[in-house]
Amino acid sequence: MQIIVFTLGDKYYALDTHNVKEISVNMDSSYIPKAPNWVEGLLNLRGNVIPLINLFKLLDLDGRLCYNNVIIVEFNQDDMGLMVSDVIKVVDISEEDIQDSSIILLDGKIINLLDIERLISEK
Repeated sequence: MQIIVFTLGDKYYALDTHNVKEISVNMDSSYIPKAPNWVEGLLNLRGNVIPLINLFKLLDLDGRLCYNNVIIVEFNQDDMGLMVSDVIKVVDISEEDIQDSSIILLDGKIINLLDIERLISEK
């Protein structure tokens, strides 16, 4: 299994790369009235309009996110951008590396493995 490790503030998170299409730098977005608070806006990605998701708000984390990267993922055959502070690395792990509650210990850091599909579906 291959994961992409990133930060939200000072905490480490990861996503399975099977749905990741690309990593981009911070992009401007357009506001969407009456959207959930975790939908930051819309991005124009090479002519395709996609939602920009603020993971900080989606995960109900306190504080404000300073983000430098956008991870573009495919979800239900549509693309979306995920705001993250910084992308750290892409790494291969085995299923045995994943502990209870989707926790990974990597390079001395505790990393939460996120299931974006489940998170979005629950919201």
